[in-house]
Amino acid sequence: MKAGKTIAYIISVLAFILAGFALVFGAFAVLGSNAANSGQNWMSIGIVLMVFGFIIGVAGASLLIFTIKKSKEAPPEQKVTLDIDLSGDIQLEKLMCEQCGGALSSKNVAMVAGAPTVECPYCGASYQLVEEPKW
Repeated sequence: MKAGKTIAYIISVLAFILAGFALVFGAFAVLGSNAANSGQNWMSIGIVLMVFGFIIGVAGASLLIFTIKKSKEAPPEQKVTLDIDLSGDIQLEKLMCEQCGGALSSKNVAMVAGAPTVECPYCGASYQLVEEPKW
């Protein structure tokens, strides 16, 4: 994305420079058309140059604004999921709060700093789950 942004900035600067030259030379042509020995074409050439310069300037400004807005957009949100693969036959037991004895569901269990933590919706207690040895 950096190369595309750099190219857009270069094109915008070149468009501004080209627009400036077209506007200045167009203004000189319009002013010079009033001279006694000038032809009628200079007025129309000057007007065309000034319109061309204005259009190129607006296009360069639009490209610059679009590039700046595009670079300020937040990156897409990344979602992290954790799948736990348990070995052997595991039987699911009901979880009960250690403090109030309220029934807990899987919605009350969250991974905090890599450890399973339970938060009781009834009493507000929060503690880490400890797996007891099976022997």
